Amino acid sequence: MSIDSICLIAMNPHYIGKLIQAFLTGYGDACDIKLVLMAMPILFHKPSRERLMKAKSGSRLKTIYGNAKALPSGETISGQAQIAGFLERYYIMLPHVKRAIICATSDKLIYCDEELKLSVCDRLEYKSMKKPLYYWYRASYYLGNIFRIATPEEISYILEVNIK
Repeated sequence: MSIDSICLIAMNPHYIGKLIQAFLTGYGDACDIKLVLMAMPILFHKPSRERLMKAKSGSRLKTIYGNAKALPSGETISGQAQIAGFLERYYIMLPHVKRAIICATSDKLIYCDEELKLSVCDRLEYKSMKKPLYYWYRASYYLGNIFRIATPEEISYILEVNIK
């Protein structure tokens, strides 16, 4: 399979829409569209997604991305370094995530109100999924949970962007 074929499958708007549905299920409330647009580049970056695999319901943004991680070589890498390049990934993924929001809204998985707040229509239960989708949906769910708890200032600090 060519890299173009893999990219086409990974950037499928229906698949990303399901990830958004999992994120909003974890978020548990109406969510500003900006947070969803910021969540997907985190999920599609393997080192940051791997950090989310250890998340629990009480996890915070600082505990997931604020701590250093030991590498096999004995060196350490900061949590923030594991999401380095966020802004570049954000702009690459932006058109894909916008299409996914449209698809997920059409499929009645999520709802977008007049204030551009997104809500989940049908909760996605990741626990019943088979691997490898289980890992993606679980990471998305816990990222939603973590973003719900985090303040805009914490998100801005960890991602090194201004979200206001």
